[in-house]
Amino acid sequence: MEKGRTKAAARQESRNAMLKAGAEILHRVPVGDVLSQVKATNVAKLANRTTGSFYNIWVDHEAYLRDLIRYVLEPSRFDAVTQVIKEEITRQEGASYPELIKSVAEKNFTALKGDPFMSLQLALWAKRGSDHEMTEHLRALYRSLNDKLIPVYDDLLKDLGRRMRPPYKVEHLAVALMALLEGLHIRSEIDAEAVPEDLGASPEGVEYDPAHPWGLFAAAAYALIEAMTTESPEGSDMT
Repeated sequence: MEKGRTKAAARQESRNAMLKAGAEILHRVPVGDVLSQVKATNVAKLANRTTGSFYNIWVDHEAYLRDLIRYVLEPSRFDAVTQVIKEEITRQEGASYPELIKSVAEKNFTALKGDPFMSLQLALWAKRGSDHEMTEHLRALYRSLNDKLIPVYDDLLKDLGRRMRPPYKVEHLAVALMALLEGLHIRSEIDAEAVPEDLGASPEGVEYDPAHPWGLFAAAAYALIEAMTTESPEGSDMT
């Protein structure tokens, strides 16, 4: 029995290593027909496994690619996004409404810039027009992300003393903020100067502090929240 468990563990370890290797290969060349870059021999070599081990786990190359797509588009990868918001709400207790939005926005933008899977996700997104299965994977990813963000944004708005402005709902805010985050991330990867970290000014009604400048994403996120929400009659829970 122990031998069987050890064999299963070794198989799982090999599987994870080769999925990680495939993602690394995609990250190196996320252009064109990205999945054509992933070959069994290259994956096995990078994972320090044999090609025989590869085909012992996956019946063929297509089966591996299906698992690789699921691995790259795993929704739990975005748990960090919701965790950042929760941690900043706690850490910034007593902060003003603009300060909290700015802090959360900056942390999320920095986290996304450091996410090696983001460029892979975008490269795979480009295939969705000709690949129904890819479309379904991406739809599941975004819906799962929204399900995680909605209760977090509900709590954030409560702390800010704000509520959604009709006809908007909190799920619309989650979609709009994620689209803004991804869009500016794409642009910054290509042209960093187009997405400045210091606008040289603060949003209207917010005092400018050169020691803590507003970047484009934080300012745009603040403007979006201002446009889609309004003050709650109950006021803020923040002290």
